[in-house]
Amino acid sequence: RCCAWLAVALRLCLPFNLSLAQAPVVLEAPRAAVRVERQVSPEAGPARWSWNTSPAAAGAPSMERVVRTEDEPAGSGGEDAAPVVEVRRIPAEWLLAFLWGAGALLFLGDQILRCRAFRRRIWRWSRPAGVYGGVLMGWIRPVIVTPTGGAEEAALLHEYTHAQRRDLWFKLLLVLANAIHWFNPLVWGMRRAAERDVEMACDAQVLQGRSLEERRAYGRALLRAASVSAPALTTSFSGEKRAMKRRLRAGMDGGPKRPG
Repeated sequence: RCCAWLAVALRLCLPFNLSLAQAPVVLEAPRAAVRVERQVSPEAGPARWSWNTSPAAAGAPSMERVVRTEDEPAGSGGEDAAPVVEVRRIPAEWLLAFLWGAGALLFLGDQILRCRAFRRRIWRWSRPAGVYGGVLMGWIRPVIVTPTGGAEEAALLHEYTHAQRRDLWFKLLLVLANAIHWFNPLVWGMRRAAERDVEMACDAQVLQGRSLEERRAYGRALLRAASVSAPALTTSFSGEKRAMKRRLRAGMDGGPKRPG
């Protein structure tokens, strides 16, 4: 599922569309039709006229009446049409582009400010913890941050597995896709579902080949972990109640998993 979310997030970040060589459906806009009726005045005398000669060229006074059909916009054509006053307005596309850009910048700015504030709060009272670095943060040089007094081995192993899987880069891609499509509630739901699956995939990798007692110890560590309000651009061992319930249930299921 994480691979599927990765493909969707990459597609949502692409600035172009993939098109077929030939469109499967072609729709043509209706064209405005104008019918011209020529009326020859009965006062005119006989004149030589053929199919290739117009009544005016044959010497007969004629009148032309332009008839507008239903699919022709009103006020078009004709010498007696009212003069067109050109009113310059801001195109709707520009307004939509401005709203989209403002929303994307506000979303990204909020995520960056949350991450910086969290980082400042962490570093203010932090100190090195020896070989151990729990919350994982940082893309170039990721570090694992633990509560005061250290963290359990399960939490450290979980965050270290996140670092090996490069999950922070995956979450960054999800945030970018969410920023581009901030107006789409389905993308917000996609990001939350993908983040949940990232945590479950990390748990599955940590518990691969573990015994039932080791899985129980891992579950107890999950329950004892303090719930940290970490920003979206980090990973955390704990989480909200519904996600923790699913992780505990998946962690205790040691049976073979079906692909897909």
